[in-house]
Amino acid sequence: MTYKLIALDIDGTIKNFNKEITNITQQSLHNVRKTGALVTIATGRSFNSALSATRSLKLDSPIVSFQGAHIGYPLTSQVMWHMPLTEKMTLDTLEYLENWPGEILVFVKHKIYVNKITQWTESYVDRNDIEIVKVDDLKSISDRKPTRLVLVSGDDEIADIEKQLIDNFQDRLHVTRSLPNFCEILHPFSGKHKALEVICSRFGISQDSVLAFGNGYNDIHMLKWAGLGVAVEDSVEDVVENDESHMSKSTGSGFVVDNKGHIATNYHVVANAIEINAYFDHIEKSYKGKVVAVDKENDLALIKLKNFLSDLKKYPFNSIGKAKMGDNVHTMGFALGDTYSIKPRLSSGVINS
Repeated sequence: MTYKLIALDIDGTIKNFNKEITNITQQSLHNVRKTGALVTIATGRSFNSALSATRSLKLDSPIVSFQGAHIGYPLTSQVMWHMPLTEKMTLDTLEYLENWPGEILVFVKHKIYVNKITQWTESYVDRNDIEIVKVDDLKSISDRKPTRLVLVSGDDEIADIEKQLIDNFQDRLHVTRSLPNFCEILHPFSGKHKALEVICSRFGISQDSVLAFGNGYNDIHMLKWAGLGVAVEDSVEDVVENDESHMSKSTGSGFVVDNKGHIATNYHVVANAIEINAYFDHIEKSYKGKVVAVDKENDLALIKLKNFLSDLKKYPFNSIGKAKMGDNVHTMGFALGDTYSIKPRLSSGVINS
């Protein structure tokens, strides 16, 4: 499959947990764009915040912000598509939340409206370079077409109010969590997947040709919708569980090379792997692992197991000079050379001459 639209979440996906977009990521996305594919951002951040966070990528394709309620061009800031909450949606939601004790933020263009200013809201607006406005009654600005409402509280409280809102409003609102302590309320036509659908329609791209990457609760719908959805390392549990339902799996063989939990295998076995499990038949036990070294040219890879048993038996090695008649031999990669091998593989044999 040739993917024509690559959609990427920002925080925890292209930005690592040091809040950096690494040089490798930047170069990889540059190479993807050179193939003719569109690269876009699909984030819960505001449009301006998304632009600031991804400036090093020098994107020119429309980017998705506000959980899919807004699509804009990064070079001109021209709005391609915007789906704000209606006055009725805003009023109904605020009335439902009348006695909810957490913080409520109402996003209208480049301002955030609140009915109380706390240390947290001051810190938030400083980080996001956005203006904050205090009003006595949030319902008084319901006719200003807010892009979204954000609820902030403890993790358990947010999980509870999210469920209540979904149960009460059903398909009349789009309700999602971007962080464990954030619940976002948007127009029902919002959602990262809906915005990507708009971009696909505009550029004549099929849904099957979309490759999406994410890590948070708000990425679940997008990863399900895309032709291929990829949950990156350290995604929240709900994302991984949903991703596993349509994840392709492959198997291969390898062997323990030392008492530190390293396993040698073929590169093609682990290439593009999201999760690696090593199963030992003789003890009927499986261990998670990660790739720590590769040699693509010779089709080799080295895996490091997590929480492995220190008494796993390593495979005995011998130098060529000590090999003798009758010894078992294992070769990895293109064992017979390019002339005869169709696919790289692990082959076994015996020294007989």
